[in-house]
Amino acid sequence: MHPLSVALVCLLLPPSLSQSLPSYSGQYGVGLVDIEVPVENPRNITNTTFTSNGQPAWFLETVFFSLYYPVAPGTNSSAPAHPWIGDPVDCVAAGIVVSANSSDVTDELVSEALSSVAGSVKIPAQADTPLVNGTSALPVLLFSVGDISLRTWYSQYAGRLAANGVVTAVIEHRDGSLACTVVEENDKPNRTVQYYQASQLGAPVSGNTTEMIMEQRSFRQAEVEETVRVLQELTAGRGQQIHQNNSRNEGQYLTSFTNRLDFANLVMGGHSFGATLALQALSDSSISARAGLAFDPGKSSGPLNSNFSQSVLIPDSESWSSQPSEFYGQQHFEVVKEIAESALNRTGASWFMTLLGTAHTSITDAPLLVSPSLLGFFDPTSVNVSLGDPSTNIQQYVTVSTEFFEFLHNGTRSGILTSGVTAPEFVAINLNDSNAQGFFDGWEIHVAPSNGTKASAPTPTPTSTPKSKSAAPLTSCSLVSFLVVMLAMLASSL
Repeated sequence: MHPLSVALVCLLLPPSLSQSLPSYSGQYGVGLVDIEVPVENPRNITNTTFTSNGQPAWFLETVFFSLYYPVAPGTNSSAPAHPWIGDPVDCVAAGIVVSANSSDVTDELVSEALSSVAGSVKIPAQADTPLVNGTSALPVLLFSVGDISLRTWYSQYAGRLAANGVVTAVIEHRDGSLACTVVEENDKPNRTVQYYQASQLGAPVSGNTTEMIMEQRSFRQAEVEETVRVLQELTAGRGQQIHQNNSRNEGQYLTSFTNRLDFANLVMGGHSFGATLALQALSDSSISARAGLAFDPGKSSGPLNSNFSQSVLIPDSESWSSQPSEFYGQQHFEVVKEIAESALNRTGASWFMTLLGTAHTSITDAPLLVSPSLLGFFDPTSVNVSLGDPSTNIQQYVTVSTEFFEFLHNGTRSGILTSGVTAPEFVAINLNDSNAQGFFDGWEIHVAPSNGTKASAPTPTPTSTPKSKSAAPLTSCSLVSFLVVMLAMLASSL
């Protein structure tokens, strides 16, 4: 092993890295199945090609997502648990090195560090098990991940939602914004998609990062549409066909999903890059989301979409709300607030709030694996925040999300959603101050209906807008970023 990797492991292992993720708690157990199947119409989303070989940059041939879902309590799988960082580690490492743009780290160095530090971490869900028995349809969340992240790195949020009865599809995007992903299709050779740089692409991108982001957004939105199609086929009784077409060799119990997914209450969600996409996708009539759930909408993504007719819940982290950010002539906080207020005026039920004691990565698994003292090395947004317990923070996000789903289902507000506005603007609050005011159960609430338990949740009619308008911030939120920084620091000190 490279000596820098040895040094890194010594720095991280214990107590810095737990080497495990906590088990899920809730009404149900949690099942997990990876699904990758061919799209209905393989196609180029744009005409851009790589300058090196003339191959298309955004050719959509399969869609890939992890499906977290409730199973009967006590269910145990004979299949192995899914890894938190899967193969190919070398490819993931290479993509991280490209995104880091640092001469101090190498592919080999990062690969060794990843394998040593996080290679043994498993997702605590029961792989490829039957959906819990029942007759009622379950709510569905589509979740789009952040930049550089992989679908597995939101396993605690998605799994805890599933433990509370929400079926959650976490999409692994092939748009070149992730460190690495491998396209697998039955009877075809695998194809690797690694992190893109605009300099690799021909016209109309030709080195223009903004144009590249616009095309990535179009590709991501097409992937969301295909995910909806697959899930609709699943609840229509075609689970066996999906299993047969699944190149990930899972899904033997997918027939248990027949008539069990509630598309009347489909929610489009995401974090950072994915949160911006979630807001945009609300205007896509082929997705037909009932509502939106956007965590920390992007700050480096182009304009955020406000042209939709659905209710939204926008939970910001404290670091995202507290740090001033110029955004198209306004502060980012004010732009997001205006979007939430506009949605509230149209629907009578929308929220924008900040969870105190959180950083941009608090919805990911990273804070559970890295000690708070080291979190700042890879998530600079956490430096000026007094971070709360990472498991409690994730549970707060899960709780308000499930309350939102309950509201969409029956129109009744509970928990955090019963509060009115506590702080129209973000205000720094010391939660340890006994006289602190302006928050409700750890949340500052900036936009909300008036206090009470009832509010209408209208069924929207999404309006179509050009897919190129989807927004996508470029924000890294992964344990891997921390590894790169630490490796660079170690390398520069030798």
